[in-house]
Amino acid sequence: MEHELDHFIGGAYKKLATFLQLLRETGMRCGEVLRLKWTEVDFKNGAITLIYTQLIQFEGDEYHSATAKNIEGARKMIEVGFEYVCTYDDIMLFRKRK
Repeated sequence: MEHELDHFIGGAYKKLATFLQLLRETGMRCGEVLRLKWTEVDFKNGAITLIYTQLIQFEGDEYHSATAKNIEGARKMIEVGFEYVCTYDDIMLFRKRK
């Protein structure tokens, strides 16, 4: 099967071949590859950092998500029960169970 996959990727156009090879080598999902940004690719260290901006359902619990652009906004999010997730492009991401 490995040989067949190599043959399939080798016969694809350059963009499709790159897409398929990235799926194969990283185990990323199609949507993750399609949303990948250049800022998430570290060529020097050979690493890709995925930044999730969509929170998913986990063990039947759902989350509300929110963002804050400054400390005051972050303070308000925490006061109403949101928890800090991460900062991306100077925007703080928060989540709270529904």
